[in-house]
Amino acid sequence: MAFGSWRARREQGKLGRIKFLGRLSDGMLFLVVGFLVLLFGSIIYFATQVPSPQDLTNRATAASTKIYDR
Repeated sequence: MAFGSWRARREQGKLGRIKFLGRLSDGMLFLVVGFLVLLFGSIIYFATQVPSPQDLTNRATAASTKIYDR
């Protein structure tokens, strides 16, 4: 055979599949960790932007709205 024995090619195919699965799992781990960092970062960012309840109760309203029923 031109490229070696059948058994050697079969082992090489298994090794290539294992390497591919290893790279795939590394990529998935990177994506999951990146997503979690982005999620927690956005939660922290938006949690700091929310006004306190005291600020909401003490704000002055500019004008009241009147609804007239016909």
